[in-house]
Amino acid sequence: MKNLLRLALGWVLVGALHLPVFSQATSDAALESIGSISAVALYNSYTTLGILADAYEHDAYESDYVMRLLDEQISLHDNMKTSYNKLLSSGFVTSADDKKFVLEAIATFDILKNEAEAFQSYVDTGDTKYSNLFQEYRKLAWERIADILGID
Repeated sequence: MKNLLRLALGWVLVGALHLPVFSQATSDAALESIGSISAVALYNSYTTLGILADAYEHDAYESDYVMRLLDEQISLHDNMKTSYNKLLSSGFVTSADDKKFVLEAIATFDILKNEAEAFQSYVDTGDTKYSNLFQEYRKLAWERIADILGID
């Protein structure tokens, strides 16, 4: 009976010793996936806003349709920010570099949201000051996205 107990205890200890390695590998894979998905989301949001602006300016899309799509983009940006904040508060992200990346993604989604809202104001009013503001946010968003993606 003692040998059986020792054997069982041995297996538990061996399992416990290997658990952190498995957990770290799983954590690293999850963080890498979050980074990749974030990069795609930022890039696609940026291109979507540009396509909407071009389509509106060239009369390919009507204002109601553009406004609806901009509302959807803004909602998606809000959802991403909420998810990132939950991720940060969960304790899952522990390294300073990973936290910095998540905070940069949040800030970039905020800029994209501002870009979308500026274009909504332009569509709503026709005032070129909002078109100019859209372009300013667009330039700033691209600088941040290019930095995150490592694009020159």
